[in-house]
Amino acid sequence: MLFITKYIEYYTFRNERLAVNQNIEGLHDFIEIPPLFFLPLVENAVKFSAETAAPFINLDLKVKCRNLTFTLKNNYLDSGSRLSSTGIGIENLKRRLEVYGLKHDLSCKKEKNTFTVKLSIWHLPTAV
Repeated sequence: MLFITKYIEYYTFRNERLAVNQNIEGLHDFIEIPPLFFLPLVENAVKFSAETAAPFINLDLKVKCRNLTFTLKNNYLDSGSRLSSTGIGIENLKRRLEVYGLKHDLSCKKEKNTFTVKLSIWHLPTAV
């Protein structure tokens, strides 16, 4: 998670308009999260929100026992965007979840000008 935090700090420095709200609860240092697992989701949030007049990202990470819930919400241009979404980042994440054999639920929801992705993972291995 430290890498994600630094990544967001970098982009808030580059784009002063980007408002980021981070809520991290629980002890995530004691579970093994595959490296750069959340990066494609955060990259997409930064990229698509940057086109809006008042870009925002809300990141919520909750860890309880060996269960994790990661929710990321950002705004985007519903119409007139210069960017196109290929869906490759989310598809790659789905494959990584399967390769690691993690029990999970991944959902994406588009509402008017807001995109929300929620990833829940159960029975994560503990760090040694």
